[in-house]
Parts: sequence; structure tokens; C-alpha cells
Amino acid sequence: MKIAIHLPGGLGDELCVTPTYRALKEKYPDCEITAHVTHPELLLMNPYVNHLSNCNRNYGAINELKKYDKYIYMFWQSNKRQAFSYMHLCDWFASQAEVILQDRSLILNLGDSDRGFLSDFNFPKNRPIITFDAYGNKTANKWSAKNFIKTIDYLHDKYNAFVVQIGLQDYGIKNSDLNLVKRLTIRQLASMIEYSNLYIGNDSGAAHIASAVKTTSIKIFGCTAPKCYIHNTNEYPVVSDIECQGCQNNSPCMNPIHKKSFQCPTEPFACIKIPVEKVFKTIDETKDIWL
Repeated sequence: MKIAIHLPGGLGDELCVTPTYRALKEKYPDCEITAHVTHPELLLMNPYVNHLSNCNRNYGAINELKKYDKYIYMFWQSNKRQAFSYMHLCDWFASQAEVILQDRSLILNLGDSDRGFLSDFNFPKNRPIITFDAYGNKTANKWSAKNFIKTIDYLHDKYNAFVVQIGLQDYGIKNSDLNLVKRLTIRQLASMIEYSNLYIGNDSGAAHIASAVKTTSIKIFGCTAPKCYIHNTNEYPVVSDIECQGCQNNSPCMNPIHKKSFQCPTEPFACIKIPVEKVFKTIDETKDIWL
């Protein structure tokens, strides 16, 4: 059986589909899976995927993929969240492929060629390495740069941490020890997170990478519900105190108190209002895990 998975989504979505590849192979041991995705490099060395195709560069492949024995389109849209409420994202993707997950763990295999760049930097041996990415794909999921700056100062002062900034957007944060923004490939970024004692960031693609490489992480949630996106026991959510936290940024808002609103009235400020003290507290409470 030839199976095609078409997913024109972000980093996090593509990683959250990896348990589905495994489940498909368990259900159809002799199947041949082609992944038509935005970031095929994430699936290099994935034992459950036979062929890779970049959906940003190969639009003509879609018609061919539809000729496969099973063609599955997996675009995760916010309006579908209304129907599936608080289903874990990995389970939602699996439902589209008509499989049930026995294991939600994400798959991202790295090799020596991915980690080799780390030797270019003289990382201290006597300081914890903490990596962060300030990116958020919308205001409701974007903690402010000022808060990250305060958090870095806290990590320096209390833990003598060596703080590494990663990501694809520069937010003017100047107090990290090493700025690797826009300097890494996706697989190098994953290797940097894997090398770290702790990852801190918003609910974003890099946060899912931290899950995939099993790095202890503190994840900041605005409008999204942690139980839909947490994968491992060493992931610690920090959530906003807005009355409809976890509304999933839906239109209309999923919370009954806002049922007459076309769009959640508090969602745009969800992440911004999370005080730095909440993150400081989580850092302190988890220090025995990551330090």
C-alpha cells in the first residue's frame, strides 16, 4: 500500500504527525509512506517515512499523491478545533489517518553532522546551558521581549546560566550570552536545544522540537490549552490567568462565557499578561530536573 501524507503546516504540526507515521506502519507493516510537507528536513532519518517531498517547492506533486492508495490531507485549522475541543493535537492528526496512537512521543532523529557545529562554540562546562526562543505565531501566544530580558537576568543572577538565543526572528534581546538567531538550520537548532539543560519559550515550533529531543522545557501558553500540546513529563506549562485560558483562539470563542462573541474578547492579551514571576517560580520549582 502506498500512503501519501500532505501537511502544509508549521514545524510543530509536522512533528506532531510523526507518531501517526509510526502508527500507520504498525497498522500496515508493508506500507510505503510519502510525506509531502513544508520542512522535510525534520523527517530525515525517520524510520517510518520512505519518501520526502517539499510542498513549498513541488506543487505539481499533489496530483500524483492523490493517485496513491491512501491520500491524507492534514491541515490543522483553527475552525476544526471547535469540533474536536480539547483533543491532543497528535490524536487529532492520527484520527485523520484513521489510526489510534499507542505512543504520542515525537520523532526527530539527529546525527553527528547535525551536532557538529556545536564544537565551534566554547560552551562553559560549569554553567547550565539554557536556550530560549521568543517567537510566537500570534500576539496571544507571544510573551514580550521585555519579559524574556528579565528572565535572562534572573537566570544569570541566580543560576549563573549560559543563555543561548535561537529562532528566526530578532526581537532586540541583547543580554543573552550567545545569539544564534537566523544562524542555524532547523536541524542545528534542534541540536542546540538537545544540547541544553533547559529550553524556555512560547507555544511554538521550537517548543515542539524541545519535546521531540526530550529536553526539559518551560512552555508559556496564552490562548492555547497545554493538555493539547504537552508530550513529555519533563515539560512544564506556564499559563495565563485570563478567564477563558485554553480557548484555542477560536472564532467564536470556545468558552461558554463568551459564546455570543464572534472572537474571544480577551485572547489577544493572553500571553502578554503572564507575569515574569510565574516563569521565575517554574524555573525554581524545576531546578532539580534541569540543573
